[in-house]
This record gives sequence, C-alpha cells and structure tokens, in this order.
Amino acid sequence: MARASWIALFIVPLCLSHLPFPLLAGADEPAAAPSAAIPAATREQTQQTVERAIVYMQAESASWLKSRGCAACHHVPMPMWALGEAERQGYAIDKKFLTETTESLLGSKDKLLSSKIFPNPADPPDPRPSGRGLNIGLPFLAVAAQTLPNLTEGQKQSLRLIAEEIVKKQQPDGSWEFFATLRRPPINETQTADAAWIIMALAGDSGLDAHESQRAALSKGIAWLDAVKPSELHQDKALKVWLGARFGKSRAELQTTIDELLALQRADGGWSQTVPE
Repeated sequence: MARASWIALFIVPLCLSHLPFPLLAGADEPAAAPSAAIPAATREQTQQTVERAIVYMQAESASWLKSRGCAACHHVPMPMWALGEAERQGYAIDKKFLTETTESLLGSKDKLLSSKIFPNPADPPDPRPSGRGLNIGLPFLAVAAQTLPNLTEGQKQSLRLIAEEIVKKQQPDGSWEFFATLRRPPINETQTADAAWIIMALAGDSGLDAHESQRAALSKGIAWLDAVKPSELHQDKALKVWLGARFGKSRAELQTTIDELLALQRADGGWSQTVPE
C-alpha cells in the first residue's frame, strides 16, 4: 500500500490542465517534444494510465481503511485528493467510495478523532519534543477536501478543527514541525515541503469567515516559506512552483525555480525520487 498514496502525485499532474501556464515549457515557446528514443504518449494512453491508477488507488485505500482502521498520514488523504482532482478533470471515479470515505473521516468530530491522525483533546499533553509537531495527514486531508464539490456542515466543522490544530502547532517563526522524530520521504521529506502543504490547507478556507488567527497563521507561514533557503530536493522546487501558480505568481517570478527543476531532470526524462543526481 505504500505505493498507493504516492501514485496520487502522478495522477494529479496528468489532470492539472488548469494551471495558468505550461510550467516547464520555455517562456515564449511550447514544451520541447520528447526524445525520439522515448515516443510521446497519446491522449488515449494517458487516459488509460490514469483510469488504471484510479482503480488501484480506490481498492488499496479501501483495503487500508478496512484492515487498519486508520487514515494514516497519506494512505487515505492523498488518494482522496487525487480522486477529487481526477473527477474535476472529467475522469470517472467511484463517487460512492469517495463520498463514504470523506464522511467516515470528516463527518463529525468523533469521526475525525477515530481517523487516528487528529490528537484527542482528552489525552494529557505530550511533553516530548515531538508533541509540538503536526501530523502531516491533517493538511493532506484538508487539501483533499478542497477538491470536493459539496461538504456537509459536520465535514466543514471537522475542517475548522483541523485549521485550529494547524494554527496551534505553528512555531513562533511561522514554520511547523513534524510530529515524529524521523521524517519519511518522499511523503514527508522536508520542513519546507510540509509548510507548502499546510499553506495550501489553510488557504482553502481563509475567506472572510475564517478566524483572524487562521489568516494571520497563513500570512506568517507564507512569509517563512518565502524567506527560508530551499533545499536542493526536487519536491521542494516542484511544490514551490505549484504553490506559486496557485497564488497567482507570474512566470517571471517562478522562472528560476522552473530552471532549477529542469536542471535536475535525468537523461531518461525523469527525476530521482528524493536525492538529486
């Protein structure tokens, strides 16, 4: 099942045709054609690949929930996000599965607690350094919910609880720490990658109805991420471009990071999983 959640990051780029510009193409020219040694995928092949991945994720995510009874950091939230994005782009998904899974995790405060990724307020405070950290599954779940067309009042309340937990766990400098002592790349690779996901989670519910503390946390988090020195890992760079596109940054503002991503591309056309080569 470890692969299932990460496939979400392959499905979504195939679906995200709504970004404001071709991110990896030259500023005034279309993306370069694939090498002659690597034939370009047809539209039909791309659609079939996405459809097969959708079936796989639905089955594996359901199996995980049934056998483990836990959303985990990414085994369920990430597939939910990918399925929601896929549906928005016109792909057929199991709507019953997505609806029931969303309700089982976000339908009420009790259901959110039973997901085992939200801290139980009845538990005594955790005195360990890890107690200051945030379970990254919470922002993943919030980002996934943003792709869904309709949410019940109970689900919205759960998302407000997630936003409150994110605000509570923000550090004085505007960053967030992970709840575990060891990171688990690639899903939880760097503090800056975590911050990008958390910012997307907060930004999805930061309108006029949002609490002032939430809007302040969002501004502080964005300022921290803009100021911190990014790592050389390609995930950080990809998230920076994606987040910039979501917030309406211009091509010129993102060009340096786009060029860095292109420089990390390997001879076979792909990118390494976690460590640049």
